[in-house]
Amino acid sequence: MLRAGEHRRGYAPGVSTLRFRLVAGAAVLIASLVLALAAAETYARARGLDLRLARATAVSGTRTAASRFLPAPETWDLPYLPRVFRLDDQGLETAWGSCRFDHAGPTVLVFGDSTTRQASGGARARSAPPPDSSDVLAHARWEAERTWPTALRASLGPDTQLCVVAEDGYHPADYAELARHLLPLLKPERLLVLLCDNDLQDIAARQAVEQEGWMVVYELPPSRPVYPPLWQPQLYEASEAFRFVHLSLSQATGNRVEVPYETPRLPWAESLQELAGLAPTTLIYLPRLAEPGRPSAQERALLDSLGLEVKLVELSPPWDRWRREERDDVHLSDDGHAELARQLAASGLSAY
Repeated sequence: MLRAGEHRRGYAPGVSTLRFRLVAGAAVLIASLVLALAAAETYARARGLDLRLARATAVSGTRTAASRFLPAPETWDLPYLPRVFRLDDQGLETAWGSCRFDHAGPTVLVFGDSTTRQASGGARARSAPPPDSSDVLAHARWEAERTWPTALRASLGPDTQLCVVAEDGYHPADYAELARHLLPLLKPERLLVLLCDNDLQDIAARQAVEQEGWMVVYELPPSRPVYPPLWQPQLYEASEAFRFVHLSLSQATGNRVEVPYETPRLPWAESLQELAGLAPTTLIYLPRLAEPGRPSAQERALLDSLGLEVKLVELSPPWDRWRREERDDVHLSDDGHAELARQLAASGLSAY
């Protein structure tokens, strides 16, 4: 029999046991929440959800093998390599052919983007129909043989080696990076670079991502959306998953505020000036294939600010003759490429 105030051992297990279960349950809940958040963050980073905010600047186009880019070496600050690019200890091969590092004569190296790589497609092509797109090399060479570098080759000296590295979406900063790696190997007497209006601007650093076997290149935007009711700056900065929640809610509700997002910028002018400091460089500017057929006042001011000589491509109407496609006022037709090569040859490049 118990005296007043005494308790038999184990008589009141409910209090301590309940406390233990509550603590244990809370620990399990917290651990589960942490694991769930970690899993969500891992998934967000693996899927690159931040890239939902980005603008795709170059996509593997029609999803044919002929438009598949190559990954760049990790040591190269370059988002991707051209679809045909092979570099070994003997030389370089692109869609325009092979170049040897031990070439005895002069070497001319061409850099360009889609305005250099693309010639007329389909019915406008002055050649046989395109080969099967699954043959990357054959399809790339089919276009390359009708571009201005190929046409220019015929006007160069017989001992001159012409090397071309061009791909859709390239920027002057990419040419500077390519030059850092290729000039010590090729030692060119001259660089040729074809520019158009979208080259005269700094752009955000880009990121290339493999998606289902296709490379998509993203340019991060200058700002990111925030859903104001959930604003928590530290968590927003740290968590890609949390940023995606903000993106989804701001898109769904229309309630959004844009916050600045600092990304590295790729300079156009400094990159071209760097090229000119590495090797004798000829810059070529292609105005839009529409009235007035000349650079705008703003474009002229930007080109003048370089402090470098720039050759202007002078074409005149009717513009359709020079266009790759009827409504394309940027890319050249086969006739346009041939005329550009003729103007360059007449300017004295045939001395090489």
